[in-house]
Amino acid sequence: MNSSLNIVLIVMDTVRAADIFQPQTQSCITPAISTIADGGIRFEQAVTTAPWTLPSHASLFTGSYPSKHGAHAGHKQLGPGLKTLAEVFTDANYETVAVSNNTWISEEFGFARGFETFYKT
Repeated sequence: MNSSLNIVLIVMDTVRAADIFQPQTQSCITPAISTIADGGIRFEQAVTTAPWTLPSHASLFTGSYPSKHGAHAGHKQLGPGLKTLAEVFTDANYETVAVSNNTWISEEFGFARGFETFYKT
């Protein structure tokens, strides 16, 4: 296992910053996530490659556009053609764990590839 750097990627589908941080009261409704973010890198201007979960996460996991990875409404599967972020980390001897409570982000749709452990809640 690679122990030089821990990497945590938290994806909250369809959540806006205003859903987490309430600027009018300067309060955060997710203090644990805020603590993790304070010790890492926070991207405050992010865009997605697609307007719904399956293709946008396929892009996130492969670094490619839907036209390249092929996951979309007519093909609801992350195919084996591109290496995923989890596979890259596995190849670099990281322990890879996923936790998902999203139906689209599951083994059924090809998103468990590369994870040593995949928890579907």
